[in-house]
Amino acid sequence: MRILKISFMGKEIEVIKHENFDDCYGAWINDKDETHFVKVYYSGDTEPCRITIRQDKKQRKENGCFGFYYSEKNQMHLWCDETKLKIEEIIEVIGHELGHIVDPIYNDKIKEEIKADKYSEVARAAYQIYKRIIL
Repeated sequence: MRILKISFMGKEIEVIKHENFDDCYGAWINDKDETHFVKVYYSGDTEPCRITIRQDKKQRKENGCFGFYYSEKNQMHLWCDETKLKIEEIIEVIGHELGHIVDPIYNDKIKEEIKADKYSEVARAAYQIYKRIIL
């Protein structure tokens, strides 16, 4: 596990990069039994999915990158399989999680995910500009 402390949007954020997926996912789900159900919102969803923790865990691991922002502790948790993803895809996940820190914070989970998705697009565009013009 690697930890980085950053200042972002007036908050001190602790960024925790987990070396393995199970540790990161366990921090998010609080190590509940894998047969429990969860409601999750995947990017682009307009309605929550109700699936088992086991199903959600499998899907997220297959994606190659997983992150979440724990607002009560000002922590961002990340895990990425760098052998499976391009740097742009990892940057998108980081941008998405940073988007959860930016006000306004919506109680409506779909609105909040849509807002965070916009920040992943901003992060990807910024990286493309850097890579194509500045680098």
